[in-house]
Amino acid sequence: NVDRALESRRYDFINAGVGFIDKMKIQQMKYHKYQDDKTGMWYQVLDSGEKKDNYVESSCSLMFAYSLLKGARLGYLSEELLENGKKAFEGTISTVLLEKEGNLSLGKICIMAGLNGLVTFNGDRNGTYEYYISELVGADDPTATGPLMMALSEMIKADK
Repeated sequence: NVDRALESRRYDFINAGVGFIDKMKIQQMKYHKYQDDKTGMWYQVLDSGEKKDNYVESSCSLMFAYSLLKGARLGYLSEELLENGKKAFEGTISTVLLEKEGNLSLGKICIMAGLNGLVTFNGDRNGTYEYYISELVGADDPTATGPLMMALSEMIKADK
């Protein structure tokens, strides 16, 4: 895993002619501008914000939170991006982690989306706005609960 290589500081792997850390910094700065100011989350279709039927989505928000938190902890990303990671984690928790009958439930998860013309799941997986917003939205799917645990571990480390 790349995140483990980053933590072990295996620079031979990380910088094997690709400048991975520089690319990570650039990527995080690009995606930062799409972070929702109100919730701290990212939308299912990142660059379409509050467009009709778009919604803040848990799995991508928690994956971004994790990468921002971990990258900042390891010294690869700035303090500003650390704060964006905290905002994403806390916003996701307050926006879509709900208590139902004494149990917690993580909602607003895109159950499956991708680009693959060979397999049809919900019509044509063609990458259009309409395709992405038509995918099933559910709760408690591993695509978001896993990143939730990973981001939580980084939040705990950030508070130490």
